[in-house]
Amino acid sequence: MKMTYYRLVVFIAGMLISCSILADARTDINFTRTPYIDEELKLHVEVDLLNRSHFPVQDVRIYYREYSEPRFQSARMAMEGLRYLASVNLSDYKGSMVEYFVNVEYADGSFQSYPAEAPESNLMKVSVAQDFDSGDGILVISPEPGEDILTDEFILTVSFFQYSASVDGERTKLYLDDWDVSRYVKVFDDFLTFAPKRVPQGSHAIRLELYDKTGRLLARKKWSFSAYQRRGPAPTAPRDQLNINGQLYAESRTEELVDGAVSNQYTRTGLRLNAAYQDFSFGTRLFLSNQEDENLQPINRYSGWAQYNFWTDRFIKVTGGDAYPQLNPFLLSNIFIRGVYGQVYLKFLNIDAVTGQTRRGIEGSQTITGPDTSIIAGAFERDIWGIRTSFGGRKNFQFGIMAMKGRD
Repeated sequence: MKMTYYRLVVFIAGMLISCSILADARTDINFTRTPYIDEELKLHVEVDLLNRSHFPVQDVRIYYREYSEPRFQSARMAMEGLRYLASVNLSDYKGSMVEYFVNVEYADGSFQSYPAEAPESNLMKVSVAQDFDSGDGILVISPEPGEDILTDEFILTVSFFQYSASVDGERTKLYLDDWDVSRYVKVFDDFLTFAPKRVPQGSHAIRLELYDKTGRLLARKKWSFSAYQRRGPAPTAPRDQLNINGQLYAESRTEELVDGAVSNQYTRTGLRLNAAYQDFSFGTRLFLSNQEDENLQPINRYSGWAQYNFWTDRFIKVTGGDAYPQLNPFLLSNIFIRGVYGQVYLKFLNIDAVTGQTRRGIEGSQTITGPDTSIIAGAFERDIWGIRTSFGGRKNFQFGIMAMKGRD
């Protein structure tokens, strides 16, 4: 009798453990359409559930909160066939970032969240626009408002120097019409770029929203452009002719604070030049600001590059000055380095190498600003070098080996 009772307890415990382990994989949860916010600031979410377990779904809810708030609000999602829909009023969160996730409850009392890491991490986010459109401090470089471009020549470049010290790149939101393309945007210190291979033909609207690290909306900019289909092959310049193109811009702004008692002057200018001759191409980029200070990390940017093109997209390239090398997404990618960056791309053999500084040397100050009265003399800088060798053209296969070393 005791042995039978013991086996029963072990069997029940094993079933409970199995249920808890399998709970996370019971249902496939997919969005049937991209979540969006309408003009009344209502968040519309629609999910499709494919239940592969023996336990029916009892309840599906959406949990949401303002970014950095400790507590979630919840709303039940209405069932329509295999779909569950929710319309959540977010008018109380104007100008903020809202986090949310979907939670499924089963008849046996177990739960499953989407994303799977929720609510601890990896929450989905959506920005709730304010009633005003404050685009001050956002400079649109391309495409300009109302500009006509070709569908295969779209490159978005926006500068936000005024907010460079406050913007959180991970929370930056960019919308092309109704598509959220934020994950494809490359955000740097004071500008961002978005460069798909092409955009659909027709008129398009762009909305850019900048947030700080607390989720507060700093600025929002809206503008539109038109894209036209190219007729015939893309024009090619004569190989024996030197072709040069570039872009020059300048900006000056004055800010007055405390009823004019404090005045700040911001002046900056930028230049981009690209040139090509036969199999050679080269260019330069300059960005100068009156905020440059030798006692701070560099604000000015300057770089020059030269490239020799072989056959079918194979090339060798050298960049000097400021660069953002992409050697490895986990070790060295889009990090500001002032130095030399070299690339050899032959598909069957590729070499990327970089050396320089990520932090320039700044002499330590003898001014004591904290409780620590010890003073360490010297300049503080960070040097780094890295090299990556790879085999393959990345389209179907590539094997690479990388080495990197940094020194403070």
